[in-house]
Amino acid sequence: MSSDPSTPTSRAVADRFSAVAGQYATSEQRSGADLDAVVAAVAPIDADLVIDVATGPGSTALALARVARRVIGTDVSEGMVATASERAREAGLANVAFVVADAEHPPAEPGTVDALTCRIAAHHFPDVPAWLAACARVLRPGGRLVLLDSEAPDDPEVAAFLETMEIRRDPTHVHAFRADEWCALITAADFTVVATDHFPKPKAFEAWLARGGVGPAEQDEVRRLVAGAPDAVRAALHIELDDRGAPVRFADDKVLVVATRAEA
Repeated sequence: MSSDPSTPTSRAVADRFSAVAGQYATSEQRSGADLDAVVAAVAPIDADLVIDVATGPGSTALALARVARRVIGTDVSEGMVATASERAREAGLANVAFVVADAEHPPAEPGTVDALTCRIAAHHFPDVPAWLAACARVLRPGGRLVLLDSEAPDDPEVAAFLETMEIRRDPTHVHAFRADEWCALITAADFTVVATDHFPKPKAFEAWLARGGVGPAEQDEVRRLVAGAPDAVRAALHIELDDRGAPVRFADDKVLVVATRAEA
């Protein structure tokens, strides 16, 4: 964990996401080309065990259950784990289970996991290098890490705006990295990057804002911020306003990084 006092605690993150678990289960994150790409990255390795870290309401883990013999979804939020478990029961999936665990402590012995996935969550992690070290520890030699996360734009103005917008809407947001930064962090953790890709993720603004968990006054601040975005930011984030000038939709980018753990 980071010692920075501004970094949200695991308890704060767990409580925040427990309160909105149902909203995430029906959000745009439940499906999409990015989810299909995560599953496609795992499918060829004939995995016995996949761990999906920070699984949220389980959308990624449930999809992975089609291509792996056993999937464990972990999340720090009890509410998310309960929601994911109920979805698995409703789908009749017997090869997927969900447990409460933080990202840095995946529930597996060293060298026993075939693939570890994390989709649209790592920007909440206070210590990404520590998390990547945990991934390397539990993955078998040659095992696969599949990360999909928010991608900071290359343009510094757009990146700074998006970071401010995310933190004001969701104080548990820590940091989004550029694609090259993600690759450097993963390589430094003794992985070899084998593929990268990029996916725009369109969002209905009000639904996205509601999932952030802040109060009405803070939500109004985010609305004003986005409505007044500079032209370059509005174009880069595909911000759409209605005829009253209120934000309706926008899109950010997700980066997919597929990497293998170094052979012993």
